Amino acid sequence: MKKERKRCEKHPERFLTRKCFRCKKEICSKCSIKKYRHYFCSKKCIYLFLFENFKKKRIYKEPLSYPYIKIIFVSFILLFFISIYFLYKKPVIEHKDFILKKIYIGEKYYHPFFDGSIVRFKTQKKEIYITFDGGSFAQRADVILNILKKYKIKSSFFLTGEFMEKFKNVVQKIISDSHEVLNHTYSHPHFTTYEINKKNQTIKGLSPEMIFGELFKTEELFEKITGKKMEFIWRSPYGEENAEIRRWASRLGYIHVRWTYDFLDWKSVRDYRERFENFKKIEDKRGYILLLHLGSPENDTLEYKIFLENLIKELKKEGYQFKKISEGIKEEILWNQKISLKNLRY
Repeated sequence: MKKERKRCEKHPERFLTRKCFRCKKEICSKCSIKKYRHYFCSKKCIYLFLFENFKKKRIYKEPLSYPYIKIIFVSFILLFFISIYFLYKKPVIEHKDFILKKIYIGEKYYHPFFDGSIVRFKTQKKEIYITFDGGSFAQRADVILNILKKYKIKSSFFLTGEFMEKFKNVVQKIISDSHEVLNHTYSHPHFTTYEINKKNQTIKGLSPEMIFGELFKTEELFEKITGKKMEFIWRSPYGEENAEIRRWASRLGYIHVRWTYDFLDWKSVRDYRERFENFKKIEDKRGYILLLHLGSPENDTLEYKIFLENLIKELKKEGYQFKKISEGIKEEILWNQKISLKNLRY
C-alpha cells in the first residue's frame, strides 16, 4: 500500500519533501532554508547547528591553548589590576575651589557686566569701523595689511585661536602694524541652533565653562605669540549668540561686538561686488561696523585688492574717519560710567 504524502500546514499546495538537517523535522521546499550545503527549518536551527559544531572544536574546549588568545587574556588581566591600582592611589579631593581667571586691567574703565551686543556705534561724527575675521584662510592678509598701511588706517581683527596657531606670522604682523586683535573664540564652534532652525537658541549641552574655555584659551595663545594682553572684546562665531551666551561672557568682563554690514566676502567675488554697490547707496553710515574676512576658499587676491581699495576710497570721499573697535567702545556713553574693576568684589 502506497504511503500517503503529507502536506505542509503553512503551504497546503506543497508536500513535505525535505527534512531539517538538525532537528529532522519534515518541511516543504518553500519552508526550507539552505545554508552551509544543508536544509534547515528555521534560523534558530542554523544558529544551534553552528553552536553545536563550535562546541566540538578545540578553541571552545581549550581556548588558552591558542597563543593569541592567551596573550589577550593575560593583557586584559594586567590592565584590570593596573586600573584597580590607579583607582586606589587616586587622591581624594575634599574641597575644590574653581578659579576661572584673574583680570588685570590697571586703570582702564569698563562696565564688566554688559550683556548686550554692539551692532552699531552711536556717534554724530563721520566715523566707521572696518573689522576683519580670521578663521580658516589667510591668503588676503598681506594685501589687506599693505592697503591699510598705504591709507594709514588702523583696524580690528577678530581671530580664532586655531587661526593664530596656524598663521603666527600674520598675527605678529597685525600687531606690529598697530592694529588690534580681538577674540573670535578658539575653535569657531556653533553656540546656537541657528544653522538648524534659524533660531538663536542656546545649543544643547553648552555651558558657561565652555564659553570661558574658548575665550580664555585664545587669550593665552595671543599673549604667548605677541607678549601682549588681549582686549576683553569678542565676536561670536557665525554671529550665533543670544542674551544668555553674552551674559556668560560678560562675567569675564567681555563685551560682544557684532556688525552693521556684512560684505559676504567669504562667499564669492560676485557677492562682495554686489554688496559693495548696495553699500554705496546707504546715505548715513555713521558708526557702522563693517564685516570683512582675511580669506575665503576662492583664490581672489587680485579682485579683493581692487574691492578693498575702492571701498576705502569711497568712504574717504564721503568724509569718513576709520577707527578701531576698542576706541569706539571707550567713547560710547555706556562705557563712561567710571566703574573700575579694581574696586569690584567677586
